[in-house]
Amino acid sequence: MRQDWEPEDPIEVWTLLEDDMMKVRNKSRATRWGFALFLKFFEVEARFPESAKEMPAAAVEYVAQQVKVPAGAWADYDWQGDRIKRHRKEIREAYRFRANTEEDQERLAEWLAAELCPVELSRERLAQAVVARCRNDHIEPPAPGRVGRLVGKAVKDFEARFCRSRVERISHATRSRLEDLVAGSGDETGEGADGEGAVSGGGRSHFAELKDDPGAPGLESLLSEVNKLNRVRRLELPADLFADVSEKVVDAWRARASKEYPANLERMKPARRLTLLAALCHVRQTEITDSQGSLSAASPPWSLRCRPSGGGELVDVGCGQHAAGHAAASGPDHGLAQLQARGDVARRDAPQHRVERADHLVQQDVGRSLRRGAGQRKDERGAEHVGPR
Repeated sequence: MRQDWEPEDPIEVWTLLEDDMMKVRNKSRATRWGFALFLKFFEVEARFPESAKEMPAAAVEYVAQQVKVPAGAWADYDWQGDRIKRHRKEIREAYRFRANTEEDQERLAEWLAAELCPVELSRERLAQAVVARCRNDHIEPPAPGRVGRLVGKAVKDFEARFCRSRVERISHATRSRLEDLVAGSGDETGEGADGEGAVSGGGRSHFAELKDDPGAPGLESLLSEVNKLNRVRRLELPADLFADVSEKVVDAWRARASKEYPANLERMKPARRLTLLAALCHVRQTEITDSQGSLSAASPPWSLRCRPSGGGELVDVGCGQHAAGHAAASGPDHGLAQLQARGDVARRDAPQHRVERADHLVQQDVGRSLRRGAGQRKDERGAEHVGPR
């Protein structure tokens, strides 16, 4: 109940009509005043006040004038005895309401968990929905503190079902890959082992790397994002994994996952851990794809040439900002997947196959001529990097 009433405001809401006066006529002094205040309070809030502090001072004074009771009589109203119980019963019947029961509260919690929690995150709005539902059903809502606990139970029930149903949609192979994000090291050199993403075996977990934002525009950042995207795609998350909940709910779980450390995740129940990881990867796939476009546009032009294994002329396998982004489409084991930030060409066997595959994947920028002189350096395996121009 709002408390900031101007002196003239109570007239519209707190004026006792003829029917109201009929109900208070057989009551005296503080009893009449208290009953009248309860009657109008219930008309506005569809509930009873928990204490006298909820009654707006302006309303208390205005109703006192109407029932012709001295201002000090309000302090004599008994908030604990049988009389207030009779008053409440009489007022409920007047408005055709009934008191809520344990069954009502269980039904409300179930309704919240099934219908509203999948689309609404705010506990305050969930509580407001409970009161509105009770008003619509002509049921006196639980006290505000009880409503808060009811909402908490509904959220807990929803999250348990949400996690359980997500895991049921994920194959055992995908579950294993998600677990590997936390357990596996993404830094074989051991760098970052003392950081927030450190794992027991040293290095940083793939989970910690997935949370990282892209670095400064450049080939190194672009290729790092390519690797992240490939890692997420290899998980093979179902396309409809989060189809039955709102985007803001998925984003909220992604945000929770981003705040967790690997050690915290390992202590969680498997269903909750897998759901957090899946939400992170689901959202990060879109974010990384978007960031690749920005990084590609901001990166300096570069080109790469390889010499076939049988010898012969250098072959152009990539030029412009888009090469690494297009190479990502076929996964990390093809094309330019082994290209590192320092511009090395893939160093494994069958370079001719790599050249052909890369040439197929890379978008050729026919509008640019390759500059042979600037920044060339010879790769020990017969490749040259012509970079940044």
